[in-house]
Amino acid sequence: MAEDKNKGAAAAASDSEKELATMKEKVAALEAENKDLKAEIKKNESELKDAAEIVADLKEKVKAGNAGKVRTIKIDGSVYQVVGGFRKGDKTYKPEDIASDEKIAKELIKKQSGLIKKVK
Repeated sequence: MAEDKNKGAAAAASDSEKELATMKEKVAALEAENKDLKAEIKKNESELKDAAEIVADLKEKVKAGNAGKVRTIKIDGSVYQVVGGFRKGDKTYKPEDIASDEKIAKELIKKQSGLIKKVK
């Protein structure tokens, strides 16, 4: 009976050692995976930073492109350049709004506004 207890204890110890070895392998695998994931995060953060810089650069280019865009309108055979916008009450009129609305443009021409200049 004492032998059976010793065999049982030895088997339990052997099972515990196997379980411990399995757990150590799992820990090592998880640590390796964690290291890989951290490296991937760093790479992704770098790519995200680069993408943010590209977006900011593109926004500047769009802003610069729109700023240099000339708004013109042809009225009664003459071409006019819209150089600015204005506010009337709570409504804001941008240069593109004026260039697309012949009625407003004619009114500004009639008033000899500095917002619209004759080109041809």
